[in-house]
Parts: sequence; C-alpha cells; structure tokens
Amino acid sequence: MLHLLAEAVQTELMIGNEFLQLAVAICLILVAAALLFAELIIVSGGLLGLLAACSAGVGCYLAYEIGPGAFYSALALTPIVGVITIRYGLKRLSQSNMVSQVSIDGDAGYESVAAERGVEVGSIGSLETDAMPTGRARFEKGEVDVILKSGAGSTGDKVKVIEIDGPSIYVIIPKDA
Repeated sequence: MLHLLAEAVQTELMIGNEFLQLAVAICLILVAAALLFAELIIVSGGLLGLLAACSAGVGCYLAYEIGPGAFYSALALTPIVGVITIRYGLKRLSQSNMVSQVSIDGDAGYESVAAERGVEVGSIGSLETDAMPTGRARFEKGEVDVILKSGAGSTGDKVKVIEIDGPSIYVIIPKDA
C-alpha cells in the first residue's frame, strides 16, 4: 500500500534525483508532524493521526528507495519529530484557555468547606432551616448543609455532627437539647 502511494508521489512530482526525493521525504515527515499537532487541537477521532502516520510512512519509504543511510536517518527522525511535536502540542494545549486549568485535589469540595466552617464530628450547631431530613445548620464559623440521621428538625433546634462522609454531613438532635 505504501509502495503504491510512494510511486504515485514519485510519478506526480517526477522525482528523479536523490536530493529532491530526500527533500520530499523530509517534507512528508514534517507534514506528519503538522498533522499530529492538528490532531491534538482538532477532534478528528484519530483521522488526522492516521494521516500523519501515512505521511511519515511514505516519507520513510521514499528515503528507503534512496538508500540505507537515508532510510535509517528518516526512520530515526520520524519518532524524534513525533515526540517533539506531541510534547510541544500538549504544553501549548495545557496553557491555552481551551482546557480547564482548575485542578481538584484531596482537599477540594464540601469536606474542606466543612473544616473551614468549624464542622467536625462532635460539633454542635443549630438548624437555620427546617430539616426534613436535610437542611442548613450554623456552626462556629458558618453554615453548611446537613442531613438528619432520623426524624425531622425545626429551625433553631440544636444538632450534633455524628459523621462526615465526603460532602454529606450527618447530624442528630441530641437528647439533652
């Protein structure tokens, strides 16, 4: 398949001398790099990547027809150009506004909000809204959403945190309240 494609390129360009053929081979490898870069930016479902592989393959085949030195040089150049293109493309993509720059780590979400607002297991607060079974409760440094383990609570009822599971803060109405 690559042989037929390379012959078509040779026939169309009337390549006769080896220098011109090597120049076309190198250009095809650079076209492969450009297609690979475009694959990182444009969602093509791998089509541009496939075209890049074909372009690099035809470039290597043209170099093969020149001789072993040109072939091995093209064969070594292709992955080097590919790695440089992918590294540059991913770096450029990560710095663009097309990709979200927000990172989520272990301290993200409601769990860290609960800690910021003085909520931990055993904390005592008061309901700011009715809880049937969910509502809002005020603690030392602010309000958070809570879930009553059983029953319902009215605004102003005292609550005690018994469990924090991710974003969920479970409370009970203490018996002595």
